[in-house]
Parts: sequence; structure tokens; C-alpha cells
Amino acid sequence: MSNVSIVTDSSNQADWPGTETVERKGYGHPDTLCDQISELTSVLYCQFCIKHFGRVAHHWFDKVMLIGGEADIGFNEGRLLTPYEVILAGKAATWVGDIEIPVTAIFKQAAISVLSTTLRNFSPDKDLLVTNRVRSGRGPGQAPSRYRPANANDLNGVSDAELVSNDCNVCSAYFPLSILEEMVLNVDEYLLHGEGAEHFDYLGSDIKTVGWRKGTLFSLVVNVPFIADCVASYADYMEKCDALEEHLGAWLLSRWDQPTELVINPERRWKRAYLTVTGTVADTGDVGVTGRGNRMNGLITPGREMSIEAVAGKNPLDHTGKLYNALASNIAKTVYEAAGYPCRVGISTVKGAPLKSPVDVNVVISAPTDKLKELESRVKTIVDAQLARVHEISTDFIRGGVIRVC
Repeated sequence: MSNVSIVTDSSNQADWPGTETVERKGYGHPDTLCDQISELTSVLYCQFCIKHFGRVAHHWFDKVMLIGGEADIGFNEGRLLTPYEVILAGKAATWVGDIEIPVTAIFKQAAISVLSTTLRNFSPDKDLLVTNRVRSGRGPGQAPSRYRPANANDLNGVSDAELVSNDCNVCSAYFPLSILEEMVLNVDEYLLHGEGAEHFDYLGSDIKTVGWRKGTLFSLVVNVPFIADCVASYADYMEKCDALEEHLGAWLLSRWDQPTELVINPERRWKRAYLTVTGTVADTGDVGVTGRGNRMNGLITPGREMSIEAVAGKNPLDHTGKLYNALASNIAKTVYEAAGYPCRVGISTVKGAPLKSPVDVNVVISAPTDKLKELESRVKTIVDAQLARVHEISTDFIRGGVIRVC
């Protein structure tokens, strides 16, 4: 049985008085692209293993770097001059006995899929270089089968009862989101995949949103790249920015009934136009790295408890830095839905501890102290039930249905 502690903290409200700052790096931000490529590489690797071996080989694909290219950009025109380079570094089993796991091909497939579906005017054949720097060296204290398995019996099954944590980790989550967090989380989703996409077909996907709240005053700055060949002139750019600002402001008000100061592309004050070829600053050489952007909930929230773990690309079977961030999110959401109080959850463990028994689970509920006794048994039941299904989270990851960073 894990060490589960449950306490109340009436000051831990989702929309507490004072100030709040929230950031999100959108779908096409170089860091987010790396997160997506890392995670999809892991998903495809796991699916290959299950198809051929019925089990999953060990791997770490959480070290992807994207080095942007160079572009010629102007009004009504834009083209990439040099390709992007995407580098995969990490460790993985590349052979199971005499059967090769095609890591380079899997990685290339993931990179092409993410970049082709997220960016505009991007041709992988000429705009992408892929470098695989994955190693399979054996570490201190590791069995030879860890990265050089002799056969399928050396691999782990998704629901193996003997699976243990392969690292020391501290993970955290909370629920619900504040109003500001919901705003920041949903801006680029609305503009790229929601109703906003019907009105603004000239937007790139590298949308960065930063929000502030001071008491009841809300402010958002939204940095939006425009596709260069869709913008005729600087005057046209300004008109498009103004139209976007007016539309997005109206949508924010209609969705949250909260007056919000909104600024689109603040560099306009210096008469600079934010133009790109494909929709991301990687066009002009910017670099992205896995784990430098959004947390698992899709946000960067310095005023909240959050793990700095790079969850994307890690082995979903036994890397607790990945599994327990998802588990903490599930517990916090379930407690809130069952008890009606905001909740934050911390889970920590050590290498070798059973997956279903982390060293510590800490649940903090924003409820009056006199409610603690009536909540304790309900919350412990929720925690136990969620721990019991930790292997189901692994299955969810392998299906590609967990991470919200992208």
C-alpha cells in the first residue's frame, strides 16, 4: 500500500486572489514540434514491438532537437532556402535477437507526419534532414537484456505485474484549470482547428499565447505568424491583425464572459510584420528541444505546482516520470468531479519501486478543514482505483491518446 496523505487547504482555489501568469507554446512552436515528434516516435516504436514481439522493448526518445532552416520571406512570397534538421538522441533497443527494430525509419516517419500535418508549404523530400543518434549501450547495474534483448522473453509486457519504476521521479497535477488557463490553452486550438480556422486561413501554427491576471483584470498577448504568401503588403498585414484581434476578443468574451485586454503581435508597434513560410519561426533557424515547452496539460504555469519532466518520448511501460504525471492528472480530475473541490496531487517514487506502489501520494483538496474526515475515505478509494489501473495508462499512451503538450 502506498503512503497516501490527504489534507485540505482552503486557500488553494482555482481562481485565487492576486496575480497569475500562464503561457502556451502552440502546435507549431519548435519545442512543441519536438514534443510531438518524440511522442509519436515512442508510439510507433511501441506499436512495432507489439506487432512483432507481443511486448515492448526499452527506449528513451525524449531528446529530439529541431534545427530550423533559412528562408526568403517577403509580402506575397516566401520559400525555404535550407532544410530543417531533426535529430533524435537517446537510448533504445535496436535489435531483438536477430530482428531489427527500424528506429531510423520510425523516427523519420514520425518527423514527416508531425511536420507535414502541422506546417504549411512544407515538403519533406526537400525540406527535411533526419539524423538518428540513438545508442543502445548498457548502463551500470543494468541487465544485458535491457537494451540488447536476446528474444521477446527479454521484453516487458504492458501489464506485467513485476514492472517497477525505472527512475526516481516527482510528478504533480491539479484540477480544474483557472479561467485564465482555459483561455490560454484554447486560443490556438480555436484559431487552427475550431471555428476560427474558417475565418483566418492565413495563420501559421506557431501561436504563442501568454496571459496575465491581476485581480479581476485579464490580459492576453497572442503572437501569431502569418503565412507570407497570403499577405499582400504591410497595410494588408495590419488589417488582418486588426480583424483577428477583434474576432478573437469577441470569442473570448462570448466563451468566458470575462472582459479581456487582447494584443495580437505586439511587434506591430515597431512596424514589423510576423511572416513565415511554413507557419513557424523554425523557418529562420530557431531551434526546438523536447521538454522545453508545455507540461502534460498543454500549459506552462509557473504559479502552480508542475513537474519539469520531459514526458514526451519516454517508455510508457515503466517510466514513472511519464506515467505518474498522467496518473496525478487523473486523480486530481476524479477527486474534483467526485467531491466538487479543486485538487492538486503530487506523486513521487524511487527506482525499483512497484508501479502500483509509489513511495508517496499527496492529495491536497481546497475544502474547509472540517470536511476532511468525510472526504478521506472517498479520496483514498479514488487513489487506490487509479493506482490499480496504471497499466491502462500505458495502453493509452501506446494508442497515442494521452499527452496534451501538442
